[in-house]
Order: sequence, then C-alpha cells, then structure tokens
Amino acid sequence: MSRWLVCLLIGCCLVPMPLAAGDAIDALVRMLDDDAFEVREQATKDLAASAVTIARLRELHEAATSPEVCERLRAVIRMKSIASGWVKLVPGKLDPAAAAHGREADGSSLYLVRARVDGSEVIGKHQVAWNGGNFPVGKVEQMIEDCDLWVGRGKWVPWREGLKDLLVMGVDAKGRMIHAARAPTQGGLHLGTLVEGQAQARISWGGSVASFHRFEVLVKAE
Repeated sequence: MSRWLVCLLIGCCLVPMPLAAGDAIDALVRMLDDDAFEVREQATKDLAASAVTIARLRELHEAATSPEVCERLRAVIRMKSIASGWVKLVPGKLDPAAAAHGREADGSSLYLVRARVDGSEVIGKHQVAWNGGNFPVGKVEQMIEDCDLWVGRGKWVPWREGLKDLLVMGVDAKGRMIHAARAPTQGGLHLGTLVEGQAQARISWGGSVASFHRFEVLVKAE
C-alpha cells in the first residue's frame, strides 16, 4: 500500500494539481485505514525528496540546453565523427593502401591529402613526386609538406543538397565539417575541399583556387 502511495505522490509532483501539496497528502492518507501516521510521515519525506530531485533535473536541463553547451557538444560530435583512414604522408614513399582519387592532364595519379592551416583542416592533392600536397588556401594554391594521406575507403558520387553519408574528413576553425570533393578541370580530375553548409567545392590548380558548383564528394562505401 505504501509503495502505491509513493507512486501517486511522485505523480502529484510531476503533474500540476488543483490541491496544494499538503492537502494532497491529507486526502491520500484519509483513504488508508492502517498506519496513517507512518504513511503520512513517509509520504512527506518522499514528496520532499521528489521535489529536490525535480528541481535538480530542471537545473541540469537548463544548463544542458544553453547555447554554449549545445555548441560545445556539437563540436565534440563533429570531432568524433571524423573518418578514420589517415596516415602520415612520407614523401617519396606512397603507402601501399593508398588509392588514386584523381589525375593530372598527363595521366599522373593524384591522391587525397589533408593539412591543417590556421586551425582549419583542408583537403588537397598529392603526387608521388611531390614532397607534400597542394591545397586550396584562401585564393591561392599552397604546397604543404606536413600533411596526412588518405588510405581509407569510400566512393565518389555527384554532390546534391541533402546528400547523406558524406565522409567527414576534418573540421575547420569554426567547427564546420570538411568533406573531400573533386571536379574535372584543365584536362584532369582534381581534388579539393567542401565545407559544411556550402554548396560549392574549392579546388586548386596552377597556383590559384576555383569554386565548382558541379562536383563529386566522397561518401561512405557500402
């Protein structure tokens, strides 16, 4: 009987009732014929404990839904979602697990690489003969030696709004996810970067950077 009473009292805390808390306890106690005093005393303690718990839950909820906390959680989720499949690039020694994802006009293979510039990760291209990778940085193509080589799996599909299963290759300084992109240009198939929330890829070639509205992105392999 006491257990049934506690459940009702907790329900009173969670759902607004026209009766005051003390009146609700009195009404429930009068329904019992045995141990009225003990039941009332225990019910009062349970009600007080429930009120404290609910107040604490309300505080935690308000803290967890604050804009600052939500943004920090989103940043953590983005970091945790970065695809595994990167190894350190060793100039002149191509990792045997690496596959070509693009090509120059002369047919030379291009490989996906990633570097960090001013707090942002950016996707670019690498040739075996190079000491690093070429990346779209600002308005210019920049050679960076300290970079990672992609040896993971994936498949290329045409970009479209709402496309799912994009591989997250990194994050930029603003916490936005970075994806790998490629587009045909200058007789080849060149590699670059797509930033979360944007609908154009940035790809470098010949020292400059161009934006492409028609391109492919790397998604999870089936």
